[in-house]
Amino acid sequence: MTYRIRVVPALTERLGEITTYIRDDLGLPKSASMLYDDLEAKFAVIEEFPRAYMVDKDASRAIGEEIRGVSIRSFKLLYWIDDAEQTVLAFAILFRGEDPKALSKNTFLL
Repeated sequence: MTYRIRVVPALTERLGEITTYIRDDLGLPKSASMLYDDLEAKFAVIEEFPRAYMVDKDASRAIGEEIRGVSIRSFKLLYWIDDAEQTVLAFAILFRGEDPKALSKNTFLL
């Protein structure tokens, strides 16, 4: 059973900022492109097996829902599964050291 992935605008914006920094400021255009490729590969897994990645306990506590996280290079993608709608909501990408405790329910806003 395939799940549909929805990406909140804040994640898209943050990803753009991250890849622009990697490409322009660090001078690593190939690394920026590879980040997108790695994200697409993780999305492909999540579409088929949304529970393939572990529950992120800190993010789950901060939001009050079961949140899963997957590492992508130096970042962590956070997502929430809606089984009733067969949808995965990808809502945040954090630098590996960032504290997810700052997240809240309004992080889910589309």
